[in-house]
Amino acid sequence: MQNGAKEWRAAILGMSVWGPGLEGWDASRPILAGLQDYVARESSPPPPSILSATERRRTGLAVRLALTAAQQASEMAGVSPGKVRAIFGTANGDGPVVHAILESLAGPDRVVSPTLFHNSVHNAAAGYWTIATRSHQPTTSLSCHDDTFAACLLKAALEVAKEPEPVLLVVYDAPLPEPLGSKRPTAAHFAAGLVLAPQHTTGARAELAIQYLAGQPGRISAQPRADPAQVDAPSSHERVNRLADEELERFHVSGNRSGARWLKPDAGSHFASTGSHFAPQNGGPELGSRSSETDRALKPNTVEHDYLGLKSSCSSVAALRSLSKGNPAGRALPLLGLLALGQSGAFTLNFLDAGLAAAVTPSAALSTC
Repeated sequence: MQNGAKEWRAAILGMSVWGPGLEGWDASRPILAGLQDYVARESSPPPPSILSATERRRTGLAVRLALTAAQQASEMAGVSPGKVRAIFGTANGDGPVVHAILESLAGPDRVVSPTLFHNSVHNAAAGYWTIATRSHQPTTSLSCHDDTFAACLLKAALEVAKEPEPVLLVVYDAPLPEPLGSKRPTAAHFAAGLVLAPQHTTGARAELAIQYLAGQPGRISAQPRADPAQVDAPSSHERVNRLADEELERFHVSGNRSGARWLKPDAGSHFASTGSHFAPQNGGPELGSRSSETDRALKPNTVEHDYLGLKSSCSSVAALRSLSKGNPAGRALPLLGLLALGQSGAFTLNFLDAGLAAAVTPSAALSTC
């Protein structure tokens, strides 16, 4: 983590995952922790039990993924579905629905089904969620291409900081049919859910610290911001500044984009590495110990997403890495991997032309989930 950068902290009350061979948190945790080999297999999400039979028939894979992750994360967190604010993120939306609409528009009749139309919007999953749970809580739907998870994570952290209440975060994506699929390749289907709450909430599974970083992810170097006249277009820094009520420091945004990558904090970072602990500077709380295996997984410039404690087979690591890089929602896998390991760690995520740094600190409650 970076010295001087704006930081938000939140508690993680619950989490969920669904994907090929990853059928819920209980079944997936030993795989993500490297204790069990990963075998990718067809794992269609179950029909959402919280929806009526009529509504269930109208849903496609994308909505079923989102609602499965939302329901399971809420159950683990012990919050009533629909009683907390929610953020749903998807890069692709419902690809088969969009494909069907485009085919209809290309045909002679050009007739579009009303059901297809209302399922084509990016907030369809949020709509089904509020209908199923009879929720009157605010919901937000975000889409930010491959950076969707980072955008949702930042949004959730900001909401928890501004409104001291839990927030449900769900990201989900599925492959697109051809010919869209060749233009936007997506690896399998995947969804993840988190319930975040204010720091030190009772029963938290872990604590999460988030920082917004201007500069190339993986190479954290803050510099004074360049003269605005030299900047061709508004950067993500300005956009996030407005989102955070202009409380962020100003940095120069530069550098090439790179994949999400583990980081081991250096001596100049906010969380200085000392001995076998992450010991925050400025008197902050200690982040806990890490094993030598986790330490190896956090080495800079190692292969992306080797969060499995190096215990699993090479094929398992490669398959999960492919899912994390090939599906936009799969960018959540490094965070889920740390939670599965139950050990402290840090990672960065691309976010537009900048990045997010995150540090995870497990609690005793994590061992019981």
